[in-house]
Amino acid sequence: MYEFVRASKVCCDNNRVQVRLQTQQLELRHHLILNAELTSWVPCSRLAPEFPYPAAVDDAFETVLWAMKEGETVLNLDLSKAAIGGASAGANLAAAVTQRVSSREDVLCQVRFKIQLLVVPVVDNTSTVETSPSYREFEHTPALSAKKMLWYRSLYLPNVERRSESEASPLLFENFDKLPPAVILVGELDVVRHEGEEYGRKLREAGVMAKVEVMRGMPHPFLALDGVLDEGKRAVKIICDSLREATA
Repeated sequence: MYEFVRASKVCCDNNRVQVRLQTQQLELRHHLILNAELTSWVPCSRLAPEFPYPAAVDDAFETVLWAMKEGETVLNLDLSKAAIGGASAGANLAAAVTQRVSSREDVLCQVRFKIQLLVVPVVDNTSTVETSPSYREFEHTPALSAKKMLWYRSLYLPNVERRSESEASPLLFENFDKLPPAVILVGELDVVRHEGEEYGRKLREAGVMAKVEVMRGMPHPFLALDGVLDEGKRAVKIICDSLREATA
């Protein structure tokens, strides 16, 4: 089974953006079903600003608890072959849920993720232009500028003091050695590139397999552009191949 956490934690008043995000998720699920031969689903989490952090983390975690209780009976899920992943804000939730699962022995006895697939992950909600090399270098990159990223953050995490909690910023988690292997895809021209690379480094330093792929010449939304970009197509193939190998 594969839980793909959707790439949005914040309400958006642009209907075209929301439709494209939903279409991307449906297309990726189609690829996963056909190529990785897995049952997949996208949990619908509550969105900020009406429901700020940690509502979305709690909702995503609840889907894992549901899978433990009902998945085998209702969907014929094989919990011994579980995986989790997401893109952008969804990758933040996937990482946070994975970390919460790793700290819960009552959950680990039934569900152990074989792999976490994190695409352009937002894993450090303390990053700024002053502290992050990629925020500084790609501050004005189209599609996701540093200014827009900070605006999203202000809606999802209005309480500044909570931004350094590990479930808000998974890069600040302390027990990386308890986490499953990871495949991390980052865009070369993306403001969140550095934190994705750092997440992979911390996993490897803890003795956990982590493969980081830099998608050359790509800004943040390359996965949504797999219909026109070769690197987008390559990203989908990496995800499907990684899932199939991890759950074989």
